[in-house]
Amino acid sequence: MKADALKKTELFREVYGTDVILLMELLLQGETLILPEELFYYRVQRKSAADQLRDVTGQEAQKHTVVPYTDLAKNLLSVIEKATLSEKIKNQLINDLVENVSWRNRRWQRLIIKENPSTKSSGRLEQVRKVRHLVAPASMDHKPIGRLRESVNDMLNQFGEISAHIRRTLGKFKNP
Repeated sequence: MKADALKKTELFREVYGTDVILLMELLLQGETLILPEELFYYRVQRKSAADQLRDVTGQEAQKHTVVPYTDLAKNLLSVIEKATLSEKIKNQLINDLVENVSWRNRRWQRLIIKENPSTKSSGRLEQVRKVRHLVAPASMDHKPIGRLRESVNDMLNQFGEISAHIRRTLGKFKNP
């Protein structure tokens, strides 16, 4: 890593996943070169998130306040919001990360639900909606979820001309 790039980050934070947050800060600064040889080794520790957080901060976490995976998602979203990128790119990254933690990455979704029992629901889409509401910034426009979003977008693209014609026709009835 270049020292100049590291100076533009917050370096170390006393939160769960500080290494992941640092990497996100670095990646959002611009071009990243991925080399074929291994220069970084990511070690997965067999500790609970609360134990890892204690090791980082030196403090015991209160049982009722430990929500490391929820906080990690929120911290990553915060890094994206603070990045010096266009609003369009930021919104795309935010939407992608929220969709990942609430829909695509089932493990992360399950961990967030476990940390926040109020998000537990009998239906998958309802759980996704609750997780999304929990981690997403309030300003985020909540789009349809996962495959539903893709199919709605496909339908709108396929029927773009037809829907425009329908809107024009309906407009005539509203304004006689």
